[in-house]
Amino acid sequence: MLRDADLSDADVRKADLRFADLRGADLSGTDLRGAVLYRAKLAGLELSEAHLDGADLRGADLTDAAVARSQVLSIRIDAETRLPPDIARDPDVRARIAQVEAEDDGF
Repeated sequence: MLRDADLSDADVRKADLRFADLRGADLSGTDLRGAVLYRAKLAGLELSEAHLDGADLRGADLTDAAVARSQVLSIRIDAETRLPPDIARDPDVRARIAQVEAEDDGF
């Protein structure tokens, strides 16, 4: 469990963090590019300074997380990913969800 962990500026690229409970963790500057955070608990986290390009956050809980729209557009998300309401309503984010789900259907 990584709850309340200090991962600031850590390099965890391509790490397997499926189902990880990261609530309360410090992820400022953390490099999560390509990491698998499938169904991870990230609710309430400050993610605006984390590097998320290519990360897999399908089914993850990002409720009340501080995350930028541009970050969300660069990650793998699906309809089960719980996003902050303002991000979830964004048409481009909804299109990204549809794109990822269409890619998943191809497997």
